[in-house]
Amino acid sequence: MASIFRPRRSARFALLAVALGLASFALPAPADAQTFPADAAWKPLVRGGARVADPPGDAASGQDVVSDPAQGGAAAYFAADANFLYLRLRINDAVLQASPADFKAFGWVCLIDTDGDLASHELSIGVLGSSDVVELRRNTSPQNDGSPADISELLLKSYPASTHARAVAAPSMMSGDADFFIDWAVARVDLGITNQTPFRLACGSSSDAQSLTGDLISDKGATTLAGLVADPIALYGATCLYDCIDTGAPCTMGVGACLETGSILCDGLTRSCDAFPGEPGTETCNGIDDDCNGVMDDGFDLGADCDVGIGACAASGVIVCTSDELSSVCSATPGAPEVETCNEIDDDCDGAVDEDFGLGVPCDVGLGACAASGVIVCTADELSSECSATPGDPAAEMCNGIDDDCDGVVDDGLDLGEMCTVGVGACLAMGEIVCDALFATTCNAMPGLPSNETCNGVDDDCNGVTDEGCADTDGDGLSDAEEGMLGTDPADADTDDDGVPDGAEPSKDADSDGDGLINALDPDSDDDGLPDGTEMGYGCDDPATDPAPLSCEPDGDLGATKTDPTKADTDGGGKPDGLEDADHDGVVDAGETNPNDPADDAFTCFTDVDCGNPVSGSVCEAGMCVPGCRGVGGNGCPYGEVCSSVDASRGVCEPGPNECAKDADCGAADSGRVCDIPARVCQAGCRGAAGNGCPAGSFCTSETSQLGVCEPVPTVGFEGNGVFCDAAGAGRGRRMSGGVPFVLVLGLSAFVARRCSREKRSTRGKIRG
Repeated sequence: MASIFRPRRSARFALLAVALGLASFALPAPADAQTFPADAAWKPLVRGGARVADPPGDAASGQDVVSDPAQGGAAAYFAADANFLYLRLRINDAVLQASPADFKAFGWVCLIDTDGDLASHELSIGVLGSSDVVELRRNTSPQNDGSPADISELLLKSYPASTHARAVAAPSMMSGDADFFIDWAVARVDLGITNQTPFRLACGSSSDAQSLTGDLISDKGATTLAGLVADPIALYGATCLYDCIDTGAPCTMGVGACLETGSILCDGLTRSCDAFPGEPGTETCNGIDDDCNGVMDDGFDLGADCDVGIGACAASGVIVCTSDELSSVCSATPGAPEVETCNEIDDDCDGAVDEDFGLGVPCDVGLGACAASGVIVCTADELSSECSATPGDPAAEMCNGIDDDCDGVVDDGLDLGEMCTVGVGACLAMGEIVCDALFATTCNAMPGLPSNETCNGVDDDCNGVTDEGCADTDGDGLSDAEEGMLGTDPADADTDDDGVPDGAEPSKDADSDGDGLINALDPDSDDDGLPDGTEMGYGCDDPATDPAPLSCEPDGDLGATKTDPTKADTDGGGKPDGLEDADHDGVVDAGETNPNDPADDAFTCFTDVDCGNPVSGSVCEAGMCVPGCRGVGGNGCPYGEVCSSVDASRGVCEPGPNECAKDADCGAADSGRVCDIPARVCQAGCRGAAGNGCPAGSFCTSETSQLGVCEPVPTVGFEGNGVFCDAAGAGRGRRMSGGVPFVLVLGLSAFVARRCSREKRSTRGKIRG
C-alpha cells in the first residue's frame, strides 16, 4: 500500500496510512460523523455544459486540484439531501496528516454566488485544515472586482472537521501516487438559500477558508469569478438538480410545423414541458419542416448545384422551390439559341457542335504537284469551313509525268504525243514527242538510211532534194513522180489554185489544219480564213492558178506583210490571222489588227480550257474568256458556288446552299454532277472512281476520285474529209486522186489517227475531180 504515496511523505504518515487503509476506502470517522452520500449520488460541477477540469502540477502538494479526463472525471462535485449540501474536490495528493480529522494546514474552498452578479461572491464554504473545521462565511465587504481572493469576513457557522469533513481515496492516480477526494458538508438551514433559488460555485484550494488563493479550478487559465463559476444549480426538496432552476420558463415541444410553446414543469426529480407538439403533415417545398422530422424541405434537394440547357445555352444555378411549392426546380434560365457558326460551340443548342460544316471530313486542295490533303476545319471568321491543307507552289512545267505548274494538266505545253519527224526524204521517220532523261522533250523516231536517188517522187538519198534530174512536166519544182506520190497534178503547177506553186507549198505533204487534206492540196492549210498564197505574198496571176474555185486572193501589198500559212495564229496572240486581216487582202488596213503583233490580239480562247481550270468560273464565248459556267461540257464554278446552267449553255456562278455531303446527293451515278465536299454544293463534273460518272455518250476526263469533266465521245465513221476512222477513233487511210493510199505509202497511220479526232474547220478548196 505504501507505493501509492509519494516518497516525500514522512514515515510516520506512511505507516499511519497503511494502518488506516486510506488507498482503498473512506477514512473512518468518529461515531457522530456526518453521513456523506454514496459515490453514485455525487454530481460533477459543469461549466458551459462540460465538467469542470483542472490539470495536475499547477499548485503545491495538498493544494493541487485535478481531474482525470481519462475516466471522464471532474475536479469538483456536489450532492444534497434534505438537510445538507455536500461539496467534494479531487486533490493530487493526501490531504490528511496523521489522523482521520487532522487535515494538512491548507484551505479547500467553494465560493457561492447567489445574486447572479459575478463582480463578487456572497458566501464561502471551506475546510480550514490548520483548525480542522468547516466554515460557512459571508462576504460582507465585497471588493466588486470579480476576484476570487476577495475575503468572506463574517463567520456564520463553524463545524468540526471530524463530523463534517472527510478524505476518500480517488479511483485513479494522476501523478504516479494516490489521489484523494476531500468532502465537506454544511447544513442547508445555515445557508439561507431557499428551494429553487439558483446559485453558482467557484471552487479550488487556498491558505484559509475565506477566499480562493491557491489552485483555481480551470483548464482555461481563468482568474475571475466570471471564468471560474460553474453552471447554476438549485436545491429542491431533498434533491439538488441543475434542470429545475427555470421552472415556469417558456419551453417548446416538437420541431418544424409541429413546434408548440409551453412552460417548464418540475417535480424535484424531473424536468418537463407542458406543451404538446402538433401533428406532422406532408412535406412540401415551402421553407417549413412540414413532416416535423427536423429537416426543412427534405426530399427536394434544395441548394444543390444544377445545370439547364446545352451548348451555348447552358446555365448553372441551384435547386429551389417551385411557385406552387409542390416540387423543386433549377434556379437557372437557359440562354437563347443562336445561328450555328463554326467555332467549336453548340450555338443553336441542339446538342451537336458545328454540325452544319462537315468538320473532320477528309479533303484535298490544289492540283498536280501542288495537291495537299487535310480535313475540313472552321474558317478564321467562323462563318464557314475550309480544307486545312495548303496547296504547294506551282513550278515551271517539266517533262516528267507530273503537273508541275498545278493547272490540272500533266506536262501541258510540251506537245507530248504530238507527231514529229526526223530525217528527210526516204530517211524520214515519224514518231511522237516524248520526255527524255533530262526532263526535256525529244522525238522518239529513228531516221532511215539513204539510198541511190531514183525518179520515184522520193528523196532516196535523203539530201533534201527529191528526184533531182527527173522530169517536171509543169515546172512547179516537183518531179512528176513526186507529184504522183503527193496526189498533186503533175500537169498543173498550182493543183489547189491558191496562188502558190505546188513546189513552193509549205510542208506540202503535211496536213497542218487536220482537215484530211495535205497542204499541197489545201488552199488554206492552217484553216485561218486566209489562202496560202495571200499569207505567203503571192498574187493570183500565175497561169496555173484557176480562178474558178475562188481559192486564190492576191496579196494586197505584194509580200510586204507575210504570215505563216501553216499556223492559224502567226503571232500567237490568240486571234486567228483571218480574223485580224478581216478583208483577207494581206494588208493591215485601218480598223484591223496586225497578225504579226500579238499585243493587239483581243482573241483569248478557243475552248473553255483556254480560260482556266474546270472550276475557274470562266468560259470561252465568241473567242473571249468571260465570267460564267456550264452545267455540263465546260468549266464550272469555284468552290462554294453553283452554276445556274444545267446543260452546255453559259450560266452564271451563284452562291450555293449546303446541299450535299456526297456525290449521291447530287443525282444518279451517270448524272454528270458531283458534290464539291468543301463547299458542300452540287456542280457539273465527274469522277473516274468513287463517285458519279457521266451520261451516256460522254466520258470523264478523270480516272481517279479527283474531279473531272464530261467530254463527248468522238464520232465514229467516215468524216467526209477523205479519212475513215474505226470504232476506236484510229485512221485507216484516205482516198486519194490517183487511187494511191497516201497514208499507207508514207506509213503515217499514227498521224491520221490523231487527225480523226479533229473536225474539219473549212470546206474551202476541195480537190477537183
